[in-house]
Amino acid sequence: MARKRHRGWRTFLTNKYLKDKEKIFVEYDPEYPVKYAIFITEEEWVAFVAQRRDENFKKVSATNRERASNPTYAYKKGRLGYARLEEKILDETKSDATSLPPHVLWKEARVGKDGTVRDDVQHIYDKCETLSQSISTAEDQENRSVLSRALNVPEYPGRVRGKGHGCTPTSLYKNPRRRNPSNQEVMETLQALQAQVLQLQKDNERYRCMEKCSSQLKETSEKASINCQNKFPEGISSCQLYLSSPTYRLVGKGKVHNTSGDLLHHRPLPDGHLKVSVDVVLDKDALLPIPDIVSETTLLRDAIGSFVAWPLDLIFIDDEVFAQGSQQLSQKIGSRQKNKRDLPVTYLPKKGAFVPRYQISLETLVDSSDMATAGAIRLLDMEEDIFGYSCTETIGKEDLEHIFRHQELGVGVIHTYIRFLYDNFMRGNDQLSNRFRFVSSSLVNKALICREPDSCREYLVKRFMASSTNNLYLWPYNSGCHWLLLAIDPLKEVVYFLNSIDGEWTNYPDMKQLVDTSIKVFRSQRQARVPRTKSSNITWIKVQCPLQRNGIDCGYFVMRFMREIINMNQIEIPITYFDEYKCAHYTRLQLEQIKEELCQYFIEKRLISI
Repeated sequence: MARKRHRGWRTFLTNKYLKDKEKIFVEYDPEYPVKYAIFITEEEWVAFVAQRRDENFKKVSATNRERASNPTYAYKKGRLGYARLEEKILDETKSDATSLPPHVLWKEARVGKDGTVRDDVQHIYDKCETLSQSISTAEDQENRSVLSRALNVPEYPGRVRGKGHGCTPTSLYKNPRRRNPSNQEVMETLQALQAQVLQLQKDNERYRCMEKCSSQLKETSEKASINCQNKFPEGISSCQLYLSSPTYRLVGKGKVHNTSGDLLHHRPLPDGHLKVSVDVVLDKDALLPIPDIVSETTLLRDAIGSFVAWPLDLIFIDDEVFAQGSQQLSQKIGSRQKNKRDLPVTYLPKKGAFVPRYQISLETLVDSSDMATAGAIRLLDMEEDIFGYSCTETIGKEDLEHIFRHQELGVGVIHTYIRFLYDNFMRGNDQLSNRFRFVSSSLVNKALICREPDSCREYLVKRFMASSTNNLYLWPYNSGCHWLLLAIDPLKEVVYFLNSIDGEWTNYPDMKQLVDTSIKVFRSQRQARVPRTKSSNITWIKVQCPLQRNGIDCGYFVMRFMREIINMNQIEIPITYFDEYKCAHYTRLQLEQIKEELCQYFIEKRLISI
């Protein structure tokens, strides 16, 4: 406020002493205003006059005067001011909020007496609504506000655009001012870093010691390498993994491989240890009893899907526990047990090697049928209940080759798996069919969103309107080169984002804007009342799902995500994903199981015949 008054006083001196009645600068030297000698000395006066007569100053002043006389977005509340306007709106709406977002207040300040809003003002407001979904509050404070970004203007220090005079970022966001760290804080940080370096040195020494022990074990006799223990059943058994330090606790689950002469990474197992494959990690900070020298792995969570050595006294067989867990999981998905099937897994006797027998059978059928020729296709009818409309899916030889060769998948394969889920889990099961629904990737994808956004929005809204209770819509989204899964609850306005490459939804702005807009239109059509301050609060949740380790598996991950979500029969997806399926990465076997289901479905539907 003091700065504003000082600027006004300088303008007063200019108009009174440096300009004539026509507001034109006088040619003669103006007299020193003795009346204000207490505020300005003669030297300061001379410098002030020279600065005001400078041509650059005159040019800037004329530009600012012209811009102020014809603003792009004119303020239409007279002398009311932002502060009193905000207070008036909060009183009229009887809101419990203490303030309004700057872009909401900015828009209200530009509404005319007749209540109309100009199109350009509404466009800026809509742009702010979209940006507010992808910019965090911290980013809003540290960089440029949502309103400044939408207007594409710089953010000046000491003020908040759209909040009026006297409002600063510190007072609005209740954040303390940044300051340089003191010498004591610098020393504390330095000591913490030194402690970390010391710990790393200890870990490195431990690693070298374990490597030395491993090299010594390699020199043991072949007889010492036979680790078939009578304590455990021979072969492969499900087990629980414990650690005894620093506390005795369960840290994971997996399978113990108790076979004679078994080696770990071509090396003999240490005495008193067995080879274990890690499937589930329950303690994310747990260390491996013996670090994996080959992969340089020290944490248990990084060993999921691989083999490690585990002490005998910390392995417990849990066949009964696993059987009980499977029975409880089966009961969760409803009474229709005849259609509930486990993932197809086939093992060679004694060896434990996975055999993709359905893939082999289907590939043999393809080679013996007309599908062996280029351009051959098969048609699969998709019922209206699946995507909300009846259609026919085309399956080509190339689609099957992608499955056999484990290559990137197309929409035809993804939709065929959705038909499999519908036939084997949802058909005839009212609970599941009323709870889960699908969105067609053929009608809503990256290309169509850019080319025909209105038709994509209309399809999504129509799909949402078809439900009267809480539904979770599973949408495999193809961004052009990558598959990810969206699970949308339109009534609760929650979107679960499952991306197997650990990307953010902000990387897909067109997709996010379409979903947000569709939910808002759906909200409007069902005449749902939402408080003004919560009108843009569509919740996006990034689920910590398993991640892929190459650039091919995204389609297979999406299919397994859908299967596990339906299998759990839950509308809400935990942020850390389901405990029953939680892991860092899917193993190749877990993906092969999905491919086996697909191939078995092709054979059972007689899509390929000789």
